[in-house]
Amino acid sequence: MKNLKQAANVGEKSWKGEILFPLLLFVFVVMAAVAAGRYFDYTSNMQSIDLLRQSARRAVVQCYAIEGIYPETVLRQTSTQHTVSAA
Repeated sequence: MKNLKQAANVGEKSWKGEILFPLLLFVFVVMAAVAAGRYFDYTSNMQSIDLLRQSARRAVVQCYAIEGIYPETVLRQTSTQHTVSAA
């Protein structure tokens, strides 16, 4: 009788070890890959935004250096910001 129970317990343990552990490991790996993808997407977007800001600043400075005045859109934007913040 004991041998039968021991054999049944061994069968249950191997079922959990053969199916449950690999399944949980697979789910964990998939979740980690999704999280890593979202992180890299976020950092890529932030780098793109920073690059866009730097390019805009360079263009404004170049326009000022060549023309001697800031572009009209920059002047309108800064005057609008001052008006809104003063109100």
